[in-house]
Amino acid sequence: MNKQQIARSLLAITLLTAPLASPKANAAALFSDINNSYAKEAILELLDKGIISGIGDNRFDPAGQLKRQDFAVILAKALSLDTTTVPSVPTFTDVPKSSYAYNAVEAVYQAGWINGPGNGRFAAGSPLSRQDMIVIFVRALGIEASDKSSFLPFADSAKIADYAKASVAAALEYGLIQGEGGNLFNPAANADRQSVALVASKFIKVKEAAATPAPQATPTVTATPAVTASPQPAATPSTVYTSVYYPEQTATPSPEPTPVPTPEPTPVPTPEPTPVPTPEPTPVPTPEPTPVPTPEPTPVPTPEPTPVPTPEPTPVPTPEPTPVPTPEPTPVPTPEPTPTPDTTAPEVDAAKFAAVDNYNGTLDQLYGAESAVSEEGAVVQAYPWNDFNENGLVDAEELYTAMPLGVSLADGSVPAADIGDLSAGYYTVVITATDSEGNESAKDAEHAFSFSLTKNEAPDITAPEVDVLKFTAVDNYNGTQDQLTGAAAAISEQGAEVKVYSWNDVNENSQVDEGELGAALSVGTSAEDGSVAAANIGDLPAGNYHFVITATDASGNESAKDAEQAIEIILQKSAAPTLPSLIYGFDGGGGSKTKYFTPGSTASTIRFDFFSSEKFTNAIIEVTLEGLTFSTSDYYNISGWVHPTAEQISNDGHTLTFTGSASGTSDISFELQSKKIPAAGTYLIKYRADADGTGTARVFSEEQYITLISGSPN
Repeated sequence: MNKQQIARSLLAITLLTAPLASPKANAAALFSDINNSYAKEAILELLDKGIISGIGDNRFDPAGQLKRQDFAVILAKALSLDTTTVPSVPTFTDVPKSSYAYNAVEAVYQAGWINGPGNGRFAAGSPLSRQDMIVIFVRALGIEASDKSSFLPFADSAKIADYAKASVAAALEYGLIQGEGGNLFNPAANADRQSVALVASKFIKVKEAAATPAPQATPTVTATPAVTASPQPAATPSTVYTSVYYPEQTATPSPEPTPVPTPEPTPVPTPEPTPVPTPEPTPVPTPEPTPVPTPEPTPVPTPEPTPVPTPEPTPVPTPEPTPVPTPEPTPVPTPEPTPTPDTTAPEVDAAKFAAVDNYNGTLDQLYGAESAVSEEGAVVQAYPWNDFNENGLVDAEELYTAMPLGVSLADGSVPAADIGDLSAGYYTVVITATDSEGNESAKDAEHAFSFSLTKNEAPDITAPEVDVLKFTAVDNYNGTQDQLTGAAAAISEQGAEVKVYSWNDVNENSQVDEGELGAALSVGTSAEDGSVAAANIGDLPAGNYHFVITATDASGNESAKDAEQAIEIILQKSAAPTLPSLIYGFDGGGGSKTKYFTPGSTASTIRFDFFSSEKFTNAIIEVTLEGLTFSTSDYYNISGWVHPTAEQISNDGHTLTFTGSASGTSDISFELQSKKIPAAGTYLIKYRADADGTGTARVFSEEQYITLISGSPN
């Protein structure tokens, strides 16, 4: 479809849908942060169509950057691609089948609209530049992006990559873009969510217009009114069109001649010819010729010819012809034949040429320094030379097809020109220059230039990717270092140094601005599976924290320090539990943690002990019995044997709670006196302690227990 057809179809769609009510007013309430966005209407439109969604909390984040995988989702929905038929094995290593964008990424890849950067990756979490966004949209639009880059109006058009210029020009022509403030396009800037929404909205309209044929105008012929005695031709029928005229409706002239000529000849020609020709010729020609010619010729010709011709011819012709013709023919023909044709070719200094040995996969280049060519504007070429007979002379058929190097500049230099992605080796070329008269310098050994290429591998300039969603914080107790750890695939490369930067979003714009990041804290290197082992990030107080996580590879490429790589962690920082001891049990603590008693019997003494593993300061000790109860005749010992008081016994006699004095590691002993063993069964004696009592440095230890069994061993 050409540009005119798309433009006309867009006009048709606009006119035909104008009266319809829009549901956008209801959708507007979903997002609280788009009222000031230039793309508000487009955002609401795409939301209504189910193509985009927000980021939660009634926010759309219009200025936030869009990841490549999210762009793939939008494109797949905008094109109504089939996202159900996808390969069973993922095409890209960083878009697994578990990814929410897996079906969309596979669909747009299979459709040929988006590819990955290589190495089997899609760069799913990376941002998308504005120029790449336009290239993909124009490619998906299916239009021929003819190169009109010379007409790009942006002040930064020169910064647009060569591969994107034709697409940007096409997008501008089809109304997909308008540029940004200051007449800038900002091609390398990352596309934010609102700009993608605006272009996607326009893209959908152009796509729908391309798929919908423009409506044809339907002529409606009104009834022919009856002919009356009036002289006006009111009976002439008129054709009324029920739809708007579009320039592309070239088929309209065909139906018009049929209804028009039929009704017109009958009422119109009959009354008009009769009254018009009869009265006009009779009165006009008779009176006019008689009075006019008779009086005029008599007085005029007699006085005029006598005085005028006599004085005028005498003074005028004499002075004029003498000075003018003599000097003009002499100077003109003399200077022209002097500058005879230029037959001298420009001179070439082959020693001032050099080669640019680029990396494998990149075109190598040749360029000439100042004074490499003696004339400005000469066409410079390089002929590959193979001296087959090794005689040091350029013989017939030893030169290959010339490679154009461009045109020499005013200072005689020649800008770098591509000569191909050559293999490593030694090369010789003969360099010539041809002026505007067609004079080419000699193709001889004097103008040969030799160079060697090593063709190293291109350096790695791609930073590792970080998936911040796979990082979690370890909220340790007060006085203990908190930690950060990354699960498998948190980092896309093995051996990358992982750093965290504390982030304080001072202006609350959800963007990492200059001066908002703290000093980097290294948290280790990524493992083979992309995981990052737990690393200390400090004994932080309770609260919310934001960190930006980056990864730096061996080549020094560090991932972006932006909001996309930020993680929020929330620390509760509870007190540490009291440390329990592994020594406890019946009969002094060194005995078994299980003891048998005869059901219904009376045990004169039941002894059990628990030990502390840290210093107690007004510690709270709590012991609970199952099947038995405490009494004031029992004993406990932490710094001397004493009887429990009635106030220390609770829970219907089952629990004893008391405070221990300051002491180091100690034995806490208990003796139950004259206890009747309950019915057959298993009963627990539970113990726990808080080392600092009502203090905040410690909480109760994990509960320990020993088992009293009423019954006989099997």
